[in-house]
Amino acid sequence: MSVISRYYLKTISKLSYFFCPLVLCLLALMLIGQSTQGFAFGLFVSPQSITTDSKARMFVARTANGLKFLVQGRAASEAEAKAFWLLPVPNVANLDENPPMIRSIDPAPLMELADLSAPQFEGACNDEPNGQVADAKQEFDPTPVNMQRALSFNAQKLSPPMGMPDGDSELHRYLTQEGIEMTESIDELIRWASDQNLMIILIEFEERVISEGASPAIEIDLNLPENTDIRVSLKQLTNTVMGNSTDFVFYIMGQERFRSNFPTTELDNSVVSFNSETETDYLMQFDVVSLARQSQLFVTEYVGQLSPSTFTNPMLAELRNSILADKLTRLRARLIAAALRNNAESITFSPVMGGNYQRNHRVEGYMCPELAGQEAGQEAGQEAGQEAGQEAGQEAGLEAGQEAGLEAGQEVESGQDNEAGQIMEDMAGASEGESEEVSNNQSANDGGCEQTKPNLNLWVLFALIFALQALIKREKATLSYE
Repeated sequence: MSVISRYYLKTISKLSYFFCPLVLCLLALMLIGQSTQGFAFGLFVSPQSITTDSKARMFVARTANGLKFLVQGRAASEAEAKAFWLLPVPNVANLDENPPMIRSIDPAPLMELADLSAPQFEGACNDEPNGQVADAKQEFDPTPVNMQRALSFNAQKLSPPMGMPDGDSELHRYLTQEGIEMTESIDELIRWASDQNLMIILIEFEERVISEGASPAIEIDLNLPENTDIRVSLKQLTNTVMGNSTDFVFYIMGQERFRSNFPTTELDNSVVSFNSETETDYLMQFDVVSLARQSQLFVTEYVGQLSPSTFTNPMLAELRNSILADKLTRLRARLIAAALRNNAESITFSPVMGGNYQRNHRVEGYMCPELAGQEAGQEAGQEAGQEAGQEAGQEAGLEAGQEAGLEAGQEVESGQDNEAGQIMEDMAGASEGESEEVSNNQSANDGGCEQTKPNLNLWVLFALIFALQALIKREKATLSYE
């Protein structure tokens, strides 16, 4: 594909990227209202207003006893009061015999996973590296955020009391006691989790612990039956900030490569390019492809081999060695609110045959000389053409004026001055008559309404007459001087 072809392809994709999210944002602005809850993975609630950034990341692996999750979200505003994070996870039937292990962690394991697997881009001009580099990491605050406590509400505790089908669940009553306004969306999450045989883990944070930009990370170990599906529940019940897509990154560790139960593919990075010396349009191109499928698309960003020496983080190294995992898969999805409320409310990851997929990509660099030269040449050509056209027009007009002047002068010199004056008088009379006739016709056509628009042909004729008179006078003066 030529440079120009790629340029026009990028231009079209950028236009489509701009207009589609613009429509979504306008719809969101019409629908969004003040809310005391926000969304990342699960649902954040607080007695006072709280919003969250539209991104989250999660690590999941099957263990000897069940499933292990590492989850991280990011707050967009401060919670002055207490804050609660409601996380739907696979259900544990008997919590007394199999209590889950839940604790706050340093985000270091998730940061190492990102460093190992995030797409990296090298800029090039004519396939020669130009020194430009960028990556596609998410941004999270690396500071640990400690929770106050964690409570588990399995499907039984999410259901109404026995014999009271319209009664409040145990989780509903707990949140009410903590001063949470129980909106329909929160109760819908509780009912949905119960119907899906899920449980909800409640993470409680003290006042002002969740500050703007805070990125809490939680480790969850669940005791579950063997071969339980690797399932992630993403149901969204409130709008994200400005209606943006929610940017999810998933890391799955196991013996094989993984995919989701939605279309899962590798992105065509040939259309990616650098927007500046340090940034690319990768996420824009991602959204162009994703929105064509109503955002219900998972992109494989990395698949790599694991060994005992792959990880430096003790938690990851110990887990890899205990389950003898051979591969790490990184998947990404940028799901819009409508998808999260409907089809993509729950995701299942399953192993699939396939090889590794590297994260390093060489793409078109920023302001490569060939493309920049062609664009500059086009602009220079247009400017030169306009200037040449203006000069040609001026020269043609000047030559025409000179020729008219010479002809008039020659007529004066041969003794035809009176005749020229008579011609001008006749022309003026004819024009006056024509003007009167046109005026009468217009009055007849517009029903007698007065016309104030001047006749353009008449004014042009007068201008020519005055120009001719000036040329005759100048020629007379010249002849007198000679």
